[in-house]
Amino acid sequence: MRYIWILTVLITCQGALANDIGEIMDKAKQGSAISQYILATKYQYGLGGLIEDDAEAIKWMRKSALQGTAIAQYNLGLMLANGEGTPKNYAKAMEWLIKSANQGYLEGQTTLGRVYAAGEITPTDHKQAIYWLSKAARQGDSYAQSELAWSFRFVGNKIGAYSWWSIAVTEGYSFVNKWLNEVESEMTLEQIAQAQALAAQCYESNYKDCD
Repeated sequence: MRYIWILTVLITCQGALANDIGEIMDKAKQGSAISQYILATKYQYGLGGLIEDDAEAIKWMRKSALQGTAIAQYNLGLMLANGEGTPKNYAKAMEWLIKSANQGYLEGQTTLGRVYAAGEITPTDHKQAIYWLSKAARQGDSYAQSELAWSFRFVGNKIGAYSWWSIAVTEGYSFVNKWLNEVESEMTLEQIAQAQALAAQCYESNYKDCD
């Protein structure tokens, strides 16, 4: 009886998934941006009974992105950068990442900042890296805060690096303590005091006063 029950559950679940996919496809075809995004991810990863299909994934991701869905714009940018379902196109990838970041999407801002910092698919631009990582860091994301600290470090701004690593530690990102201690060893007491004051001002204002 136990095996019959398990088989019944599996059949029921498969039927439910099929119905869900059918409904998602119908809504996607009717122009629902969120359904288009969901359908794209299911094709991308072969979920919900669908066979993995990068061409279908990017088709539906683009439809959702064109309607202004920030997460779809972000994922479309990644797909274009990685050549998923389409030839790699770094220029277009940057366009969609920027669209996503401009909508305040955290992952878009962080990724864009890292791309500018590393010069992976666009020339290195630390000014742009700091601009976008600052936006992500001010959303309270400790990873973005640490990456922002690194960008300040690369341009020789020890006060900025110290303050953002200090904030990241306060947010629970304690493993960056080694980098915080390293930059502290290169700073004067006056610089450390200035960085600590800046970090406190930023954190206590809930990231509204970080300059």
